[in-house]
Parts: sequence; C-alpha cells; structure tokens
Amino acid sequence: MRLVGVIIGELLISKMGIYYLIMYDSQVFNINLVITSVFVLAIISSILYYIINYFEKNKTVENIHSFFTIVLFLETY
Repeated sequence: MRLVGVIIGELLISKMGIYYLIMYDSQVFNINLVITSVFVLAIISSILYYIINYFEKNKTVENIHSFFTIVLFLETY
C-alpha cells in the first residue's frame, strides 16, 4: 500500500521526469505521449523487478554490492 501511495504522490507533485510528462500531457490532451510514457514506465518497472528478483534469488553480498554500485552509477547520469 505504501508503494502505491508513493507512486501517486510522485504523480501529483513532480516537477520533472516521466510522472510530470504524464500529468502535463494528459492536461493538454496529448494522448499519444501519455500512452508512450506509461508504456516506458511499465518497461522500466519490469526491468527493475527482474533485477531485484535475480538478486533476491542469489543472496550474496557481492551481488547486492554490485547492484547498489550500478544504481549509484545510473543516478549520476
């Protein structure tokens, strides 16, 4: 339930990013970009789900450390 609250909160108050793109384009009736944004969001969430699922199945310290290294690397760009 908390995850749903976080997603809805991001959707309503974001000033940039994909949530902002969804809200702005829905207000100006650009349905093609809204559908594309939701599709991209679904792809990103599916990829993250499979990455986290992989690391949960292989619970080693090295895998968890490498995952957070990748996440920190992606945040810098």
